[in-house]
Amino acid sequence: MPHNGEHYPTPKTPAKTAELVAAVRQFFGKRQRLRQAVALLNSGRHGEAAERFAVLSRACPGDGSLAACLTASLHGAGRHDEAADASAEALRARPDDDEACVRRAWALWHVGQRDAALTTLRDRLLTRPNRAELHYQTATLLASSDSPDEAELHFRRAVVLDEDHVDALVGLALCEGARRRTSNALRHLTRAQRLRPSDARINLLLSLAAQAAEQMGLADPVQAALPDVGPSEGQAVKQLSRVIEAEPDFVDAFLSLPPDDLDADVFGLLAETLSLALRRQPEHADLYFHCGRVLERLGRRREAIEATEQAVRADPGCVRALIQLGTLYGQTNRLDDAAGRLEEAIARGAAYPDVYLLLGHQYRRSGRTDRACWAYRQALRLNDQFAAAREALASLADVEAVAVQA
Repeated sequence: MPHNGEHYPTPKTPAKTAELVAAVRQFFGKRQRLRQAVALLNSGRHGEAAERFAVLSRACPGDGSLAACLTASLHGAGRHDEAADASAEALRARPDDDEACVRRAWALWHVGQRDAALTTLRDRLLTRPNRAELHYQTATLLASSDSPDEAELHFRRAVVLDEDHVDALVGLALCEGARRRTSNALRHLTRAQRLRPSDARINLLLSLAAQAAEQMGLADPVQAALPDVGPSEGQAVKQLSRVIEAEPDFVDAFLSLPPDDLDADVFGLLAETLSLALRRQPEHADLYFHCGRVLERLGRRREAIEATEQAVRADPGCVRALIQLGTLYGQTNRLDDAAGRLEEAIARGAAYPDVYLLLGHQYRRSGRTDRACWAYRQALRLNDQFAAAREALASLADVEAVAVQA
């Protein structure tokens, strides 16, 4: 069945693909808004920054192990007793696992056994006094049980043991703030933000601390770190690369999106993802083809041509890559090469109206008007309702008539 216009049919986007595309765009959209808010913070517009961070901090999903997710989901469902049982079983199975100990303590806390929860962590600290995470978790429970002095001691100990423990720095900053030691709170939050610049909650707290310091006449200019610009998100790249390996046409769902200011991030991630997939499957023609299309979307035309040529080397019968090469060569004024690739695509079965239209355009640009006329007529022979081909043919006839009159 001949195509009427586009040689890349509009992809049908399954619901799960649409969800994944939306999640990727949402991630980069959030990061862009976060960067804008950090810029406001650094320019001294603390109130505006705080408002934006407050909105962003409402959605901060975290990662975790299977056991942690199970416990969290049980708590989320209000099934705290089952969560406590699950955590006890996990700790019996792995008595030396600090994470299992922490989950056990929190499970006891949620069922109202607060003393037992604290005892669980304190007993572990007797044997492992130099574990920053244990001090942090103990401090968090103490802060929740209205024991601020002891909580501050454990937060401070956690930071001494691990000066890059972001959550302990935040906890210590909150303790300092409660005692109106605003400069100290601001210092700890600034360090935490620089270690985790994409955390909207930390940015919000830093904005509020900066506002308080300013009101007290203590404010030094805040120099918050901007979230990373680059598209390299290790785990996301790995997960996406597996999806794309299994179904390369998944990329079509992204390419069908209209251009916007997230293109550099979204398609930068896709380019990196495809590169990883190609390292595992270097002979996969479809992956090279899609890589070429993504690179073209990024404006990296030379690399796009190289990737698409590699697709043809991997599979000389890959007509989509041949058509794409014809387009790319045409964009770089390699008109003979463009026509040659399109002729090859047609010879290999891509005798579609839109391909003949592209071929006609390349002939016309190189001055071969007779061949352009033939190509446009071939397009109309296949689809006599193809308006673009009819207009191109009429335009060519008008040009030739003017030339004759001249």
